[in-house]
Amino acid sequence: MIEPEQDLFRRVGYYDFRAYTQLTSGGLSQGFVLARHHTLVGMVQAVFRAGKPCSDSSEALSLAMAKLEHLATIARQAPLQMGSDEQSI
Repeated sequence: MIEPEQDLFRRVGYYDFRAYTQLTSGGLSQGFVLARHHTLVGMVQAVFRAGKPCSDSSEALSLAMAKLEHLATIARQAPLQMGSDEQSI
């Protein structure tokens, strides 16, 4: 189980990642990772879904943490690129 707030957050270079969960309209928990890229002209944000909705919020958070670690690993290697179907918010 993830306890301290700092475990839900990672900073890699100019990227910040935060894992979180939200309830779906069906009452399930969905994990997400908010990625913020700090640039010279401002900040670009993107939200990544982590797995499928789960009945257990701790399972959804575990999926979000796994996604966070995956994105942090990619960011260490090269800048993250958005897909053609993604937008910055």
